[in-house]
Amino acid sequence: MIVVGADGSEHATEALRWALSEAVLRKCGVLALYGWTMPAPPGRIGYYAAPLQDPHPFQEGADAMLESIVERQPPAPATS
Repeated sequence: MIVVGADGSEHATEALRWALSEAVLRKCGVLALYGWTMPAPPGRIGYYAAPLQDPHPFQEGADAMLESIVERQPPAPATS
């Protein structure tokens, strides 16, 4: 398994392309990750106990972003 970060940047896109081509050579899978954090409420500085927020909208946005990044990659070549 090859793990690669994907955030849509030029460098991350190149890393994802490398991971996909390397996975074909090694006959293994690729796990692409997109990291995110809960936004801090405005007006706060430093650490504090944040009010509970529903993380689902943020997770759904991250999932959609990662799906979009992966879909833009060319298909892996066929192996024999």
